[in-house]
Amino acid sequence: VVMPATLSAMFDPEIVQRPNAFDTSRPHRDYMVFGYGIHLCIGAEIARIQIGECIRALFSKPKLTRARGRAGKMVSVGAYPASLKVDFERSPLCRTAEQSMVTVVCPITRPMPLDAVRDNVADLGNPAIGEISAALDKVGTIHFTSLAVAPTGKDEKSGAETGALVLEISGDGSTDDVIAAIAQAIGHRLRPIFRDVCGLPDGGSLEDFLKRKHIEISPSFGSAAGLVFSGTPGHSVRRILAEAKLADSVREIVEKPRAGTGNAMDVLAEARRHVQCLGQFGWAFEPAESLLERPPGHWSRALTTTLLTPAMFATVAIVILAFWRMTYVLVFGNPHGVTFTNIAIAGTSLLLSVLGLLAILALFVGFCFLALRRLEDKDQPASTPVEIGALEKILAHEDHTAQNNLTAISTMKVGILRRLALRLSFYLISISAQKVFRPGFLATINTIHFARWVLLPGTNRLMFFSNYGGSWESYLEDFIAKASAGLTGVWSNTDGYPRTRWLFLDGA
Repeated sequence: VVMPATLSAMFDPEIVQRPNAFDTSRPHRDYMVFGYGIHLCIGAEIARIQIGECIRALFSKPKLTRARGRAGKMVSVGAYPASLKVDFERSPLCRTAEQSMVTVVCPITRPMPLDAVRDNVADLGNPAIGEISAALDKVGTIHFTSLAVAPTGKDEKSGAETGALVLEISGDGSTDDVIAAIAQAIGHRLRPIFRDVCGLPDGGSLEDFLKRKHIEISPSFGSAAGLVFSGTPGHSVRRILAEAKLADSVREIVEKPRAGTGNAMDVLAEARRHVQCLGQFGWAFEPAESLLERPPGHWSRALTTTLLTPAMFATVAIVILAFWRMTYVLVFGNPHGVTFTNIAIAGTSLLLSVLGLLAILALFVGFCFLALRRLEDKDQPASTPVEIGALEKILAHEDHTAQNNLTAISTMKVGILRRLALRLSFYLISISAQKVFRPGFLATINTIHFARWVLLPGTNRLMFFSNYGGSWESYLEDFIAKASAGLTGVWSNTDGYPRTRWLFLDGA
C-alpha cells in the first residue's frame, strides 16, 4: 500500500509540476525521493557519497564514451534516469587479444641434400640460441615458433629427395602482424636460410616472401587440409607474463603453512593486501575478459549452431528448394493456383524432398564408411618396435624444459577416400574444440598451448606441430589415454598406424 501511494503522490500533476521531467532544481518538498522535513531519510547523504564515488571512478577511466547501439541510450523509470551503459578502454592486460597461427611452407628449390638444410636450421639452436631467444622475447608478441625441414618425396627426373621448409608461428595480432614481428626480430638469421634453400631473391623483402608462402589451414575445401588449436585463446604474451609475475608475488603467501585447515578467504584477503601494497598490479583489480572461463557446450547445441551458420544454412536451403521444385514439377505436374490441394501437394513435395535428401546422404555416408572399412581390413600396421637409440634421439631434440615442441611428419595413405576422411576428422575435432569441450581443452587435455595439423600442399605429407607443457612421454600418454578417438581419426589415414575400425575406433 505504501509504495503505490508514494508513487501516486510523486507523479500527481496537481501536487508536483511536470512530474515526468527530471529537474534537479526542485525544492526538497516536491523532490520526495528521500522524504522531507521530519521524514528526511539519512540515506540521502549515503546515496550522494556512493553516487559521487561511483561517478568519480567511472569518469577517471580512459576514453569513456557511450556504449554503441541501443545499449548507449538512456533508460528511464518515469521521470528518473535508470541506466545508461558506457564503455571505456580497459588495461591491455585485462583484454583478450587477437591471435594468429601462421604456417609458411616453402618448397626447397635449390639442389642440395636435405641433411645440409637441416644443418643450416640446426644452427639456430634447439631450443633457440640466446641471441634469437632474446630477440623474440624483446618483440613481446610471439608465443612459439619453430622451423622444420620436411621431406616431401622423390624427384621424378633426378631421383633426389625433395623437401620443404615449414615455419610455424603462434603470435598476437593479425597474420601480417605476426609475420612482421618475426621478420623484425630474427629476419637477419632466417634470410640466409630462405635465400640459399628456397630462392629468396637477394635484396628481396623477407616479410613479403613469407606472406606469399603463408597458407591458410582449415578442414573446409578450398584451403590446405588442416586444423589449428589454441589452448590459451585471447591471452597475449604480455598478459601471460604479467600473470606469471603476479603468481610469483603471492606464491609465498599461498603456500605458507597454516594451523588447522586454514581459511581460503583469509588467504585471498592477505594476498590482495600484499598485491595492493606492491603498487604494480593495478590491472589485477579490474574485471578481465577471458575466453577460458566459458562453460563447456553440448553436442546438440554444436550441431544446431553448425547447421545454422550462414554458409551451411544457405547451402542446405538451396539444395532443399531445388529438390522441392524438381519434385513439385516432375512428380506432381507443376499444378498452378493457390488452392488447398496445391498447398498440400507443395507440402508433400517438401517432405519427400527432405526425406529423399536424407536417404541419399545416408546411402553416400554408408557407402563411404563401408569402403573405408574394407580399406581398414587391408591396412598393414607397422609392427617394428622403436629402438631405444631412436627414442633417446627424439627426447634429446624435443624434451628440454617445462614447455616443449613436438614436430611429427607422417605419410598419407593413398586414395581420395583417405583425404575425405582426414577432412572429416579435422571438421569434427574443430567443432568439438569450439563448441563442446571446455575452452582451452582438447577432450580433457589441458596441457596444449598451440597445436596444428597441416597436409603440405601438393604432397602426401601430414605434419603435426604442438607446443605443450610437460614431458614428451607424458604428452603422448595423454593423447592415447584421453583423446584416442581424435588421435585415431586423424592418424589412421597415415601409413603404419595401428589397425582401426570405422575411422575412430581401436587404433590408439
